[in-house]
Amino acid sequence: MNGEEYAGRKTSTWMGDGKIWLSADFRTELLNKAITKAGSINQLGRILGYRSRVHPGWSVRQLLTGAQPFTYERLMTLAEFTECPMDRIMKYQVPKRRALNHQNGMAKAEF
Repeated sequence: MNGEEYAGRKTSTWMGDGKIWLSADFRTELLNKAITKAGSINQLGRILGYRSRVHPGWSVRQLLTGAQPFTYERLMTLAEFTECPMDRIMKYQVPKRRALNHQNGMAKAEF
């Protein structure tokens, strides 16, 4: 099954407005590989199409922590850049509540 067929099947259940959430472990592994290949987090941001003059890597940081979902187009760009098949990536798609890193999903402890 290719990425487009898989995305079409999952659209109504998890993607919502074209937003794709990936599991924390796989997402950080994939993005760390991409950052290493790009040379820096800012360069990866530019490759993915983020155009902030000040800090193009900010959105990549948001993706790393699970605070921001992937768009299908940017996920395709990341798949091509990392040479990771889209159907493998889509296996790790999860609902938003499961995409958050542990520290993002926890309430702050009161002392």
